[in-house]
Amino acid sequence: YSEHFFTIAQWDIPSDDEYYVDLVEEDILRTARHIPSRGFGAWKGSGDSQALSVVWVEDLQGAPDDNTVQRLPEYTGTLLSRTLGRTGLAAGGELQATYFHRRAGDREVRGRGDAGLSRSFTLFPSVVFTPYLSLDFLGEVPTSDETGTHSSGRFVPYGGGDLEMLLRRGFPGTGEGRLVHIINPIMSFRYVPDVDQHNIPVHDMWDRVRPQQQVLLSLQQRMLRVTERGPSEVAFLELSWAFEAKDRNPSESPYIDPLSPFVRTLRDQIDLAVGQGKRDDSRSSDVFSLLRVVPAPHWRLSGEILFDPSEGNLTTALMGGEWRTDEGNRALLEYRSTRNLAEDIHAAAKFRPLRLMGLETSANYSLKNGELTEGQAAVTLYPRSECWSVGFVVNRKTRPDETSFRLTFGLSGIGTVGL
Repeated sequence: YSEHFFTIAQWDIPSDDEYYVDLVEEDILRTARHIPSRGFGAWKGSGDSQALSVVWVEDLQGAPDDNTVQRLPEYTGTLLSRTLGRTGLAAGGELQATYFHRRAGDREVRGRGDAGLSRSFTLFPSVVFTPYLSLDFLGEVPTSDETGTHSSGRFVPYGGGDLEMLLRRGFPGTGEGRLVHIINPIMSFRYVPDVDQHNIPVHDMWDRVRPQQQVLLSLQQRMLRVTERGPSEVAFLELSWAFEAKDRNPSESPYIDPLSPFVRTLRDQIDLAVGQGKRDDSRSSDVFSLLRVVPAPHWRLSGEILFDPSEGNLTTALMGGEWRTDEGNRALLEYRSTRNLAEDIHAAAKFRPLRLMGLETSANYSLKNGELTEGQAAVTLYPRSECWSVGFVVNRKTRPDETSFRLTFGLSGIGTVGL
């Protein structure tokens, strides 16, 4: 609607209840029995944002004791870190509130949030130390008494610090402009105390926060080409590894720990997906690496791996290349592999052969199953100008086996509606 306001809605209407119920087989996700509808609206300012969403899931099994959880509604407010006067302290936080509605179960209001203070100190030229203190809080209040539940909550204070160094050096370039090499090593420490949380029901990942004494080491390198038009990235490399100072206690939650670093949560998500369970006894995390290279104008190569040093194999890997001249003309090819879970090839292309017509297609092919898992093709027409468009989209899936067709109408800068 504007540069500050965004909204999206999706309403699924089942045309044949029995068709959706028949989709339920052992090799198809359980969610095929449910039809979700969603609405989302958000406002974004220069230093804060507000969002409100609604999720309604229609159960097609006809169960009289339907315990499907509806989020009616869910509010999220975020305050970006900002300096408090002349103190040098920076403060920021997030607040989330949700009303859980169940037709045949408990209904409750749940709120959680996180607030933090930080202060940066320049120890040496190009060396900055930033300690921080934060408070994570969660509470819920039942609005019905189906099973005799009680109010519950917790407060988890935690803190740590980031030691960061920023080094750069310039080199004369072989062509236009010059090259700048930037090295950015970061060492972070986070301490989270052990807090009693057993009285809180487990609904999502925020219901259990694991105690931590964790060190995160990260190294980022970037090569920039600086010309009269400004800087552009030539190459980027990132390496990350985390280590726990004490043994990790087993978690009561099947979800990942939201306060753990990305290099740990990525491995935990994969372990949960393959049914292996999280590695609660591992002090050392996998090693994460990300590489991007721009070998020539309009071309970009990228690679991403998560390496398990204890077993000497790859947990997940991605390699890809993209050709792009602008938003309307680009092509992408990627290979993705995740241990014991998936091995796919993803391809996508978008072209404007004529001023009044755009073509777009994408496909995912599973090397593990030897079949096309999902494909999409779209034709978009711009009859008079770029301000508005009409389109036709075909989507094909194999798990479950279905083909869908959609007509779309779009207004530039406002949004797109489809049927």
